[in-house]
Amino acid sequence: MFGIRGLDALGAVHLGCALAAMVLGFVVVVTSKGTAAHRRLGMVYAVTMVIMNATALTIYDLFDRWGPFHTLALVSLATVAAGVVPVWIQRPRHRWLQMHARFMSWSYAGLVGAAVSEVGGRLGGIGPMVLTAASIAVMVLAAIIINSRVPRIVAALAR
Repeated sequence: MFGIRGLDALGAVHLGCALAAMVLGFVVVVTSKGTAAHRRLGMVYAVTMVIMNATALTIYDLFDRWGPFHTLALVSLATVAAGVVPVWIQRPRHRWLQMHARFMSWSYAGLVGAAVSEVGGRLGGIGPMVLTAASIAVMVLAAIIINSRVPRIVAALAR
């Protein structure tokens, strides 16, 4: 489809959800927390992430078998669940907001890291070591941002 290798109807759903999650996640990250808009956009983000990862688990174009991206899709699903469930049950009592903020932040960081690998891999001429290094750089930067910003944001919301 559109001259992109591996982009059949399922791949198009996967790509559409990935792009939607990139935009929605960015908006959720940069807007005020705890508002009705944050909750609605966050829920749509979570749903798009679940669909994106579910479709990823059924795509075997790259390796013709289970590959590292399938494992990372499971990690991503776990991260989204770990970010959403504490909001629904509001447990653990004094830590659910911290857990939500951290896991959802890591969910978005993983999405950005995967996008770097996917786009870099499709450009051609970029070796797996460079793609791996780029994804690791994204995650290191995410760790710095998450560990410095999330505690301040959560503390401000707890007041």
